[in-house]
Amino acid sequence: MVNVVGLGKFSCDIADNFSSNTQYSTYKIDFDLPKSKKSRGLTLHQNPEKIEEKCPSMSYFFKAARGDSHFFMEGRDPSSAASLKVLEGMDHHKTNVFYIHPEELDTRGPAGKNENVAFHVLQEYSRSGLFKNLFIFKTDDIERSIGEVSLINYYGILKDTVSRTVQLVDYFSNTTPVAEIRSDNNPIESIGTYGFVDIEKQQEKLFFPLKDIKRKHYYYGINGEELKSDGTLIKKIRNQVNALKGQGTIATYSVHETTYEEPQVIVVAKTSTVQERS
Repeated sequence: MVNVVGLGKFSCDIADNFSSNTQYSTYKIDFDLPKSKKSRGLTLHQNPEKIEEKCPSMSYFFKAARGDSHFFMEGRDPSSAASLKVLEGMDHHKTNVFYIHPEELDTRGPAGKNENVAFHVLQEYSRSGLFKNLFIFKTDDIERSIGEVSLINYYGILKDTVSRTVQLVDYFSNTTPVAEIRSDNNPIESIGTYGFVDIEKQQEKLFFPLKDIKRKHYYYGINGEELKSDGTLIKKIRNQVNALKGQGTIATYSVHETTYEEPQVIVVAKTSTVQERS
């Protein structure tokens, strides 16, 4: 069981997308939510420091949420001011933080200043080992990775893409691959992002323009019939990984059997370098 925590409206909606999967237990924190077994409310203040100060302790709320966890937050949302207070109550050393980097905003205003502080502080905490990993997703990069999106469905599709991709990586990570090449992880390489790979176009589309990438792992989800019939598949995968990995990057891969008609290829890229706002 993996705990999924959403902080703020956007991230609570992402958490809701996990709720139908029995492998996850979801929790939501946002302004004016009722106090319940799976939700907590915050009080909105104009000053971000006041939001953090007035955020209640989450230790009791998360008493049953020990072990592996995913924590989603969006930097633009005022609730992000309470992110460190929320993480204090979680089993943070076993927590992956998913930071939704917003579209460009005015860093001179309170929201922009708060987002800028959170963005850099979380990276430093991740490098120090306070939590497991920090994965940065940027909304317009997610949009570019999935192609044209109608305005009416825009945010719904972004949320669905994030939740579906994270769930697929979790599934691949916890199932036995039919083939794999692995290497030991470096614990200080804890800042990263996800992305899609277009096999036909030989293109990699990351959810954030991560700089100084040290390591990539490619998850290949391939239909069972293709795994049986294509005798050149492993050679194609090796060649593609070598072509996409980039200079000085350690690249590994795993191949998993799926029932999808089309290949599902996801890359997880990681670095130890603190990123700047893009």
